[in-house]
Amino acid sequence: MFPHVPSSNPAPRPLSKRIRYPTVRRGTVPLFVSGLPGGPELVVPLLMLTMYVVLPVLGIIVYNFLDGKRGYEERITRLERRVTELEGEGE
Repeated sequence: MFPHVPSSNPAPRPLSKRIRYPTVRRGTVPLFVSGLPGGPELVVPLLMLTMYVVLPVLGIIVYNFLDGKRGYEERITRLERRVTELEGEGE
């Protein structure tokens, strides 16, 4: 970097040498091959998927289920009142 400060870094590797990337061998799990996403890299997207997709969908399902149960009871009571009103009018 600066000419008066000696560099402690070794000399750079010549460009002619090829870098060998690992290949997936038969019988290995691709998640554990270096260079491919592993456990920590997959945890973050899975947590994001859980937070942004699964939890809201579960919330909507639970809310609709509970609302459907309450709404069912309310509809029955309204219909029973209406039936008694109509029966009273018919007499």
